[in-house]
Amino acid sequence: RHYGFTFENSVGVCTLNTSNISALWFNPGSLVRDLSYAPTASDYSHAARFMTVNNWKIFGLTMRECTNLKAIRFSGCDLSGEELVAFFGDGMGGCPLEYLDLRKNSLGTIGIDALLPLLESRQELSYFDLSQTHMDDEAARKLSEGLNHCRIRCMNLECNQIGDNGLESLLF
Repeated sequence: RHYGFTFENSVGVCTLNTSNISALWFNPGSLVRDLSYAPTASDYSHAARFMTVNNWKIFGLTMRECTNLKAIRFSGCDLSGEELVAFFGDGMGGCPLEYLDLRKNSLGTIGIDALLPLLESRQELSYFDLSQTHMDDEAARKLSEGLNHCRIRCMNLECNQIGDNGLESLLF
């Protein structure tokens, strides 16, 4: 099957062919953010800073159809928990996701809630970065619920506001 995504805004129209995408990267600090880094990834760039919550939802629905998507990096994209809820929805379907980097975003507890279906839908992630995402004890407790379903090989939680209670919920 062939899947595609078209996004139109004041910058122009961009079309994404999702059939061969293996990685999805937004690089912070630029108007146009590159989503392709792997040899099997389609060439595509997108003006992500103009995306609305509804655009993130449509984009997420399309990306769930990517049968080769193994890496997502939304580092420093100023994503809110609401935008993450819109993108991930009820998980990422059949994507063989192994690498998830969400560092330097304002996710908080709402963003962690958005990740629970994703964590519950897979057995393992090789790399999971939630550093500098405004996590507190409540967010850590919610994350621990998702970790009951998904094994994480490497997880980064540095530079958050996780106290002793949150740490205890993650470890035990």
